[in-house]
Amino acid sequence: MSDCPDDLRVILAAELDGDDTLKAKVQNGDGEALIAALVVACTARTVQPDWLAIALLAALRRFTRNDSRTLDEAFRVSRPKGYHVESQRLTLVEGLKIWRACTDLHRAGAAIDDALFEAVGEMFAVGKTTAKKWYYQHRKRSRAPDETISIDPGCLGPDLRLVLETLRPASAKTEISRKDHS
Repeated sequence: MSDCPDDLRVILAAELDGDDTLKAKVQNGDGEALIAALVVACTARTVQPDWLAIALLAALRRFTRNDSRTLDEAFRVSRPKGYHVESQRLTLVEGLKIWRACTDLHRAGAAIDDALFEAVGEMFAVGKTTAKKWYYQHRKRSRAPDETISIDPGCLGPDLRLVLETLRPASAKTEISRKDHS
C-alpha cells in the first residue's frame, strides 16, 4: 500500500491527466519523463493514461525483444559521468522533507525567511543555506497546491509546532512568490 495520503493521490492523478508538458516529453521519447510519469501514476495508484501505457510498453518491448542490451537503453535513461548517487539521493529525500516542513510551517502562518530555513535546517541537521536551496529546488519541481493555502497549526506534528512558536508570522510583505525563485 502506498504511503501517499488520499488528497495527494487525487492531486497527482489530476496532475498526470492534465500535464501536457510531461505527456509531450514522454511521447517524444524522454526516458526521464517516462519514469517521472510512472512514479506519479504509481504513487497516485491510478490507471495510467493511454499515452503513458504506450510509452511504457514500447520501452519494455525494446528490452524484451532484445533491441536494447539494458533497461537503461530501453528506457533511454542514463546517469552522466561523475554523477554522485549519494548526494543526489540526499538532496531528493532530505530536501523533500525540508520542503514539506517549510511548506507546512508556512501554511500554518510562518514567514518564509532565513529564520524558517535555519530552524528547519536544525531539525534535519543541515545548514540554513542548504535548507533554503533544497526548499527552492523542491518548490520549483512541485506541482502541489499553492503554498498559501493555510492549515490549522494543530495539524502539525509536535516538532513542527515547537518550531512554529519560534518563527515570525507570515505577512503580505514577507511572503515570497513562486516567481522570485523559479
